[in-house]
Amino acid sequence: NSETVDGLFYMYPKDVAPDADGKDLNAKPDGNFYTLYTRLGVNVTGPTLGKAKTSAKVEVDFRGSGTTYSLFRIRHVYFNLDWGKSALLVGQTWHPLYGDVAPEILNLNMGAPYQPFSRAPQVRYRFTNKNF
Repeated sequence: NSETVDGLFYMYPKDVAPDADGKDLNAKPDGNFYTLYTRLGVNVTGPTLGKAKTSAKVEVDFRGSGTTYSLFRIRHVYFNLDWGKSALLVGQTWHPLYGDVAPEILNLNMGAPYQPFSRAPQVRYRFTNKNF
């Protein structure tokens, strides 16, 4: 597989490259379990603020990269106000293009290389119109 992020993120499978015995040189099964991929988080439902339901999320991991392995890294930290038809989110979470279309999978590929795989600081206002 072609990979990035120190082997954490697979982009696409490599073509078959047979050796003299016909065995694929690119067929290398791999599986890892590291504490640095561990996520810690909390989801909080707060009191009603006016007519808005309040909530917050904090999620961190120990991923780092290169020489910074095992450092605390912020994945998601945000505060959300939800009025039903509209919502205001302030903080860091998945990029707005990521959205609800992300697949539920066991590994980290996430639709690579086409998925906007990033978390970004943002102030996001969402409005839902059921007639549209």
